[in-house]
Amino acid sequence: MASWPSALLYLGLFALGVVRGLGYYAVGLVATTRAAPDGRVAAAQARVQRFGARSVLFTYPVYGLAAATQVANGAARIRLPRFMAVLSLASACWAGVQTLVGVAVWQTLFGG
Repeated sequence: MASWPSALLYLGLFALGVVRGLGYYAVGLVATTRAAPDGRVAAAQARVQRFGARSVLFTYPVYGLAAATQVANGAARIRLPRFMAVLSLASACWAGVQTLVGVAVWQTLFGG
């Protein structure tokens, strides 16, 4: 892995982050389409819309919370271009950290 070009690792991780985030967003869209229109769904959507897509940027490093936030953004019908902009930024940062740490750990453990 350490012999692979770092740019290739970075691009792969970036793509993984974006595809994963869009998948969670789609789950949120579908879930609210099928959910009963009661007050709880509307209240949850209002809370998410208060922070909007920015919430993805701040919760992305926390596994579990990041997924829940991305699903909630889909459920709240946050506009896709805005969600994609923030998701791309968060994925780029995440991919950079994972690439740097991953290559460093690999080289430390296996040499080379």
